[in-house]
Amino acid sequence: MREIDPEWEAKAAERLSRKNKDAIRRELEQAGITAYDIHEDEAAFWIIMER
Repeated sequence: MREIDPEWEAKAAERLSRKNKDAIRRELEQAGITAYDIHEDEAAFWIIMER
């Protein structure tokens, strides 16, 4: 990925930042999605929604 985009690591860190998670929560709740879980581990960042 670094060959394609030298700033990939910085952009990935920004996408996984606490600020971004808070924005995602706000957007989900504004859309009326209340049954969700945000899961993060060393491999990935997941948003799991239920209906």
